[in-house]
Amino acid sequence: MGLLRVFLALSVVASHLGSYGKFMPAVAPDLAVESFFVISGFYIALILTENPKYKKSTTFYIRRFARIFSGYYFSLLILFCIVNINLPSYVNVGENIGSKSLIIFSNLFLFGSDLILFAEQMPSGIGFQFTPYFPQESQQLWQGLMIPQAWSLPLELSFYLLAPFLLKSKKLMIFTFCFSIGSRILTMHLFGDQNPFWNRFFPNELMYFQLGIISYFAYREITRKSKKAIRLPLILVYFLLAMMVLEYFKFINKYSLGTIPILNIQNYKFLFILMLVFIMPILFLLTKSSKFDRTLGDCSFIVYLLHSGLAMLIFKLGLTPSFYNVVILSLVVAAVSLKLIRKIEDSMQNFGMYVFKIRKGTSRKPH
Repeated sequence: MGLLRVFLALSVVASHLGSYGKFMPAVAPDLAVESFFVISGFYIALILTENPKYKKSTTFYIRRFARIFSGYYFSLLILFCIVNINLPSYVNVGENIGSKSLIIFSNLFLFGSDLILFAEQMPSGIGFQFTPYFPQESQQLWQGLMIPQAWSLPLELSFYLLAPFLLKSKKLMIFTFCFSIGSRILTMHLFGDQNPFWNRFFPNELMYFQLGIISYFAYREITRKSKKAIRLPLILVYFLLAMMVLEYFKFINKYSLGTIPILNIQNYKFLFILMLVFIMPILFLLTKSSKFDRTLGDCSFIVYLLHSGLAMLIFKLGLTPSFYNVVILSLVVAAVSLKLIRKIEDSMQNFGMYVFKIRKGTSRKPH
């Protein structure tokens, strides 16, 4: 599914580049991010269920956190060394010690970079307070994030914390899925259908990760209970369903969404996610043995994190940060740096396992 992940990452790139990014058919950036959440749910369910290395939750946490933080810290390193960002300009977005501390903590440890989208500086005092609509604030704290799109990573990490428990309990899975739907309905009623509750509030987004888990269960049923002789017809059925949904997309795009109430953006979004849930088992069956596809998927994460900084670098060089040169540069940097990132990831994993073993050993010693 690496090619799909690259497509979604490029959709985010196209959106962030504004008028310079209108050179490819792309999905909306919020839909692209939520599609990443669905794909993440599929992969996490897969490795927790089928990979014996993840029988212990601690091992799973260490490996997954190392995967996220190795790519993130590498991207920060690129920003410092190549783009030559001005760190004080980011920290100074916060006018008091509370907001500055939140910005620094979020940039260093990721957790909090999503909460910044729900925070505004207090008119008086040293801290910050809740705001339901950050774009209206004169001083927007998210501008202190060196990688603004990294707000999605704490949501990913929060799902990692829950995933082992969700896969062990069907009741908990059903309860949290209903809770996520209820949370979305409630926040829409209280604050309207707008950012940051539209796609940046973890309780609302948990359902997308869980749809990915459901998609994995479908994949498992196909591979375990279906004989090889009938797998191809099943794949064709899935493919035809996906094509029907795609044709419906074309119909929606042909006409104004506002003229036909049933064809609104919510239905479009729902249909796209539904298509993704249906088609992921097929895509994984077709690509799970491809090293090239896996490499594309790894590159998509770096493209997602680095494209804004590299666009800034291109602009500083006196060039126009067009869609093509940003994408090409991002893909080249990602491909060249994959080995280094994997070494960083391995080092972080080894360190985490070492610390865990020390703690485990010392906890058994008599006091």
